This record gives sequence, structure tokens and C-alpha cells, in this order.
Amino acid sequence: MTKGIQTKARIIEVASDLLQRNGFHAMGINQITAKGNLPKGSIYFHFPGGKEEIALAAIEQGGAVVEKILVTALEQSVSPIEYLETVVAAFAHLLDESAFQKGCPVSSIALEMVPESPEITKAVRQVFDNWHEETLRALAQLNCTHPDLRSLTSLLLSSVEGALILCRAQQSTAPLENICASLRPLFKN
Repeated sequence: MTKGIQTKARIIEVASDLLQRNGFHAMGINQITAKGNLPKGSIYFHFPGGKEEIALAAIEQGGAVVEKILVTALEQSVSPIEYLETVVAAFAHLLDESAFQKGCPVSSIALEMVPESPEITKAVRQVFDNWHEETLRALAQLNCTHPDLRSLTSLLLSSVEGALILCRAQQSTAPLENICASLRPLFKN
């Protein structure tokens, strides 16, 4: 990997972390340079569009992180219930790992910038659509017998998103555990 690719990846990594912790408006180029120990010129070289362009790259990266969770959960599961439990456990792990400083890698920017920025709105919509399709595919592949898999998929993703916010506020994974217990009867095969 070239130094330029490493620098660009580091910028995205730092920005993603700052976005999850503090949101878009609280993240600045100076914060990225300080936290990443990066020269300001490198940031503008790799992201001439500035802060919004960096945010778009962070959204893409965050989308890929969650998509990997969903794909891995499918690979590790033999039933819809096991898929549900694996997805919830992965998010609980992310919360614990960040000491409840970070939740969903896309939700904070979605709450803050949609619909203010058409480009960010489009990117966030695409990420959420991808997660929905990946989850729908997983449930179908695991032979979930729920009569409306699209609605069940929306319920799962919405419940996890909401629970992540509550988990951060409560500094506990209990909200995730609660939604898992509540959703379990719907995830049958």
C-alpha cells in the first residue's frame, strides 16, 4: 500500500471516529489533523471537496463496516434467530469496545445532515438500502417464515438503530438485549 493510500485511509478512519463520537458539525479539519497527526495539506490533497467529501468517504466506510457485520452474521448462523442474536451481539461488542462512545457509524451524520446536504442524504440512503437488502437476503436464505420479510427487516434495523442510541445514553447494552428478546419470536423458520 502506497503512502498516499495509507494517508487517505487514515484521514477516513479519523474522520469516521470523530463523526461517530461528535457528529458532522463538531468535526473540523483541524480536529482531523490533530487527532490523526496529519498535515493539513494532505487532507486537502486527498479531499479537495473538504469536510463534506471526507464525510462521504466515512459514510461509505461505515456502511461497509455494518455490511460486514451482516454478512458475517449470515455466515455464522443456521437460523433466523441465530442471525438476530449474532447481529445484536456484534453491535453490543462495538459499543463495549468504544466504551459507549460510538454506535452506528452512519446514524449521527444521518440525523445531523439529512436533508441539509443532498450528497450526504443520497449516500446515507444508499447505505441504509444496502443494509436492508443484505438483511432481507440473509433472512430469506435462512428460511425465515415471517409473512412479511421486508417489514421484519425494517423492524430489525430500526430497532437496532434506536437501541444503539439508548445504549449510549444508558451506558449499557441492555436496550440491545431487550430488543433481541422482544424480536426473537418473530424470527422463526
